[in-house]
Amino acid sequence: MLETPFLTARGEVKLAYGRGGDSAWHLKLARPGLHRVRVLRRRTSDGHRWLLRFWPVDGAPEAPRFLARSRPAVGTDRPGHGDKRYGPLAMDVLSAALWSPGRRTRAALAERLLATPEQIREALRYLTRRGLLRVGGADEGPASTIALVPERPRPLNGGSLLAARPWPTAG
Repeated sequence: MLETPFLTARGEVKLAYGRGGDSAWHLKLARPGLHRVRVLRRRTSDGHRWLLRFWPVDGAPEAPRFLARSRPAVGTDRPGHGDKRYGPLAMDVLSAALWSPGRRTRAALAERLLATPEQIREALRYLTRRGLLRVGGADEGPASTIALVPERPRPLNGGSLLAARPWPTAG
């Protein structure tokens, strides 16, 4: 179960199947703007059932938070996969940094994402090696305060590698 910010300009949500396609599922929210959504997925004999609960919020968005995970935050180590097992958790860390950039501890991130501080450290390394995140401050342990600064991705098409620029942030 995950709680995450959701921003809508029109106050509507259109649900689609798989990789897009048209759907009859259109939801009208209370208003346009910032919401939180709680997402619950359950396996059933015929696939998955999803429960989405939206509610409007005021103020700055709060970073995503896992309330429960159906599988471990980090996959098992398989030969030849290197650090790829940290990829899904790294994307969760990046999402937290994009929605609420700033200073925090690895321990606080671990609690928010239902991972260990050591797994968060490896996810941060995964992101910095790929140029997706800059970590500021001295990471001297789970309780030390660090700053997370998302970076713009570099071109994948073999173009010139320009210096990554930070994403614009509110406030």
